[in-house]
Amino acid sequence: MSAAALRQSDVHVASNGTGFLAVWRDGYGGSFAAELSDRGHAPVTPLAITGGDVVGTLASDGDGYLASWVAFRNGALLMEGVTFERRDGGLIVHKFSRNAGNYVRSLTSGGAPGVYLVVWNAGNLFDQTLVAARVRPDGIPIDVVPIPLWSDKYLWTIPSVAFDGEDFIVAASFSMNSAADGPSLLHTFRVSLNGTARFDRTWSTRGVVERATLDCGGRTCLIAWTEQASDSDASWRLVGQRFRMGGELIDANPFDIDVADTSQSRPTVAWDGSRYVVTWTRDPSGLTPERIEARTIVPTGTVHADAFDLLAERDRGLDSSTTACNHRGRCLIVEPRLVDDSTLGRTTRMYKRFFGDARRRGARR
Repeated sequence: MSAAALRQSDVHVASNGTGFLAVWRDGYGGSFAAELSDRGHAPVTPLAITGGDVVGTLASDGDGYLASWVAFRNGALLMEGVTFERRDGGLIVHKFSRNAGNYVRSLTSGGAPGVYLVVWNAGNLFDQTLVAARVRPDGIPIDVVPIPLWSDKYLWTIPSVAFDGEDFIVAASFSMNSAADGPSLLHTFRVSLNGTARFDRTWSTRGVVERATLDCGGRTCLIAWTEQASDSDASWRLVGQRFRMGGELIDANPFDIDVADTSQSRPTVAWDGSRYVVTWTRDPSGLTPERIEARTIVPTGTVHADAFDLLAERDRGLDSSTTACNHRGRCLIVEPRLVDDSTLGRTTRMYKRFFGDARRRGARR
């Protein structure tokens, strides 16, 4: 995305419903942000937001944005970040910081009008809990919200957060043994705008759940996850289930989004204003370059099973791609690719692609 930067990685992208914000790290160790229109135009030069820290999550409240990361300062583990508050036609950057406990495995976040929710895994390596913190658009932390769990928990996966119009919904799975090789349970929790957290439901899964992701729109939500029947079973599947705002299930049982004898990983769900766009990465044989694939899913009614490739092939072993959609039917996917540079040699650059109607197969813009 910026030809002047060194090796670029750790990319995140989010939409406020109209435009987009991309955040990435370059070879100097700094993290940068750039706002993009839905046609890819960057009205300002990239903005430096942190030095040696790696941004772990990016979210929008429907107007501005929040980027957050974990930092170790003076012997303390902190959850730090910035908010991008929209004011007078531009973005005002506010920094925030608060204690994150003695262990943080991952960060994720979501936004609602007037408030953000940042969620992370706290505790220690073998006994974790989920903790959330509310942050205002002007960067002022509001409070820490303990998410109610029970004691037989190990190794929570990276959580996912979405706002359904009433509550934040937090989804995460955990292994029921310390080796993380047994069956997983997938749970969702609800956090109200005033900071009250409660258990929502346990989802019907089989075997090991790698990661869950969700988004909401049109008074509905879609949760999707990858699961494997057992360690000896090479068959993975990406499944989903829809529900209405408030929790009523639309689909009585999970439906298949993609089933293959190869690994599907890093799924994302994004609402584009009229439907859900699910993207994931597939390694067809373990030897060939990965493919980034996508499928569109309507919020209610029959689920159509027409997948299409967004990016047919890319170099393996790089950081994951990331996808966001605005509410005008436009989506943006950003990924790092290996390139040959006359000065730097073999390095990575961030590439962006806009796509819309599935029938156009994600044509480049």
